[in-house]
Amino acid sequence: MACKRNAFVMLCNSAPELAVEYLESVINQVPNFDELLQMAVVDLIRKDCKNNAANKVQQQLILETPVMIKITKPISNDQW
Repeated sequence: MACKRNAFVMLCNSAPELAVEYLESVINQVPNFDELLQMAVVDLIRKDCKNNAANKVQQQLILETPVMIKITKPISNDQW
């Protein structure tokens, strides 16, 4: 799984719009990702929300799912 996480992080850094597109295509599989890959997903969502306010509500819902709450504390609006 480390290779998959590293590839995802590289995609996030080099082509964030493609990383968001990839995330949208595998969003139902995120609960099955290992913890480090889920944290990389959280990081991408945080970065994307700062750059693309249109996705903010949808991405907040992703972060509020039970699996995502287990790996990170809920994010207040101040942190967006």
